[in-house]
Amino acid sequence: MNNRIKEVRKKIGLSQEEFGKRLMVTKTSISKIEAGINNPSDQTIKLICSEFNVNEDWLRTGIGDENNMFITDDMKFFQNLGKLAAEKNDFKKFCLNMIMGLPDEYWDSIYKEFKKFEKLNSDEELPDLSQNSKRNPLFDGIPDTPEELERMYPVIDMTKNKKKKNIR
Repeated sequence: MNNRIKEVRKKIGLSQEEFGKRLMVTKTSISKIEAGINNPSDQTIKLICSEFNVNEDWLRTGIGDENNMFITDDMKFFQNLGKLAAEKNDFKKFCLNMIMGLPDEYWDSIYKEFKKFEKLNSDEELPDLSQNSKRNPLFDGIPDTPEELERMYPVIDMTKNKKKKNIR
C-alpha cells in the first residue's frame, strides 16, 4: 500500500509536504509511509480516499491496477447518493429533491452559485456555520429552513402548466 500512496501523490503532482498538508500530517510522516517505515492509519487511508477521490479498494489491495486508482465522478455521485439515503438530516434530502424538481433553465444559475462556494472552500477554510456563529455573507439571501425556502419560492404546480399547454 505504501507504494500506491506514493503513486497517488505523484499522479496528482504534489510534493510530500503538499500532500501531507492536505492530510493534516507532516512531510516526515508521508516520507515514512511511502518508504514503508510506518503504515498509514485507517483514518489516513480514508482521508486520502476522500480528499483525492481515490478508490479505497485499490489503495488497500491494488486490485484493478492504475486504471482503478481514482473514483469516477459517476461513482462518487452514487456513493454520495447512498450516503444521503442514510442521512438523518432531512433538510439535505429536501434540498436535493427541490433542486431535482426545478426546470432546466434554473440549473445554470445554481451551477454558478455552487461554483462560488467551491471557490470559497478551496481558497480558505470553511466558515463556522453553527447556530452560534455569525452568518457568512456568502449565504445572504439564502433561506435557513425549508419553510423559509417555500415562502420565498412557492412550489409551482407543473400539472397546471401541462394542462394549459395541451389546451392550445
